[in-house]
Amino acid sequence: MAGRKTTKNTKYLAKLADKSAPCAFCKRNFDEETIYGKLYSIGDIHCHYFCALLSCCLIQKGKDEEGLFGFMYPDILAEIERSKKHKCSYCGVEGATLGCSIAQCKKQFHMPCGREKNAVSLYYGNYKSYCEKHAPKQKVTDVVMEKAKFRLTRVRRENKVKSSG
Repeated sequence: MAGRKTTKNTKYLAKLADKSAPCAFCKRNFDEETIYGKLYSIGDIHCHYFCALLSCCLIQKGKDEEGLFGFMYPDILAEIERSKKHKCSYCGVEGATLGCSIAQCKKQFHMPCGREKNAVSLYYGNYKSYCEKHAPKQKVTDVVMEKAKFRLTRVRRENKVKSSG
């Protein structure tokens, strides 16, 4: 009698992970969703969503409802294995999955290490990352800066009144 058939991706659907588990990409267990994304488990792998999303050689081959929002378990595993050959330019530990998108630049880094050293990752298009030296700079006009300073001063003043009252 034949056993029950299961689809090959059934055990590889991502689910929220135990927050104490370290990310397979950055080796950290940060629980700062707005910075690192939620920590997921897929199969036996735990990873921050943004660490997977920004990994330079990880390609979304599935549908959004498959794997980790389209990132499939075998591909995630292959990216983790590939990263073992790459040391982080900032901390010196293997496992760097982000690299500066400037072709001549050889900096590679873990997502948190890059953030700590002012690298920039773009969360649109091809999800490129740049080291601190090559990070795109935004030009802000004097008029916009004055408006921002005015608003910031007003907010600080309002907060000071609230905290003293």
